[in-house]
Amino acid sequence: MKRNLAIVFLTILFAFSQATAAQTTSLQQILRLTNTQSALKKMTFIEKRHLHFSSTPLITRGVLIFKKPDYLEKNITFPHPSRFIIFQQKLLIAEGHKVHPLNLPHDADLWIFTTTLLAVLNGDAHFLIAHYDYATGKQGRSWYLLLTPKKVALSRIRMMRIDGMGHKIKSINLQFTNGDWLQQQLGEDGVMQ
Repeated sequence: MKRNLAIVFLTILFAFSQATAAQTTSLQQILRLTNTQSALKKMTFIEKRHLHFSSTPLITRGVLIFKKPDYLEKNITFPHPSRFIIFQQKLLIAEGHKVHPLNLPHDADLWIFTTTLLAVLNGDAHFLIAHYDYATGKQGRSWYLLLTPKKVALSRIRMMRIDGMGHKIKSINLQFTNGDWLQQQLGEDGVMQ
């Protein structure tokens, strides 16, 4: 009887470890696709921010610039030109001739969003596994990465979903705990797709 229980227990443990390994492999496959090989990557974007108290989304357009390993710049060209530069855990907000520095870890939502995007672009599975529960999926060349923060109290972000095709990230969707959500459609090198 004890031997049978031990066999059942080992079978369940083996099945669980195989399922966990398959999920980790899926995350690794997605990160291999998104991990940019070039030192510089430019992506155009159209961002729609849906606020829970408004029926009309706020729309911005511009260019995201990523330089390995930790430089991310968001150049907004519409409706009002401005730049957000993230480098070594610091945020610089440039509007006109004014530059406002901000220590990134003081803004939990912005820190989580940018560090997560940097982790995806750098292929950093350790960061993602440490901070998120995740699910992945792939059909043909299309794929998705669904990230749910393990410590929701640290941020207002409820969920982040990144969709792509082949080596390209096509969209980033964020859902916030207050009902707001944000959608970023991405293109490559000045061409929206």
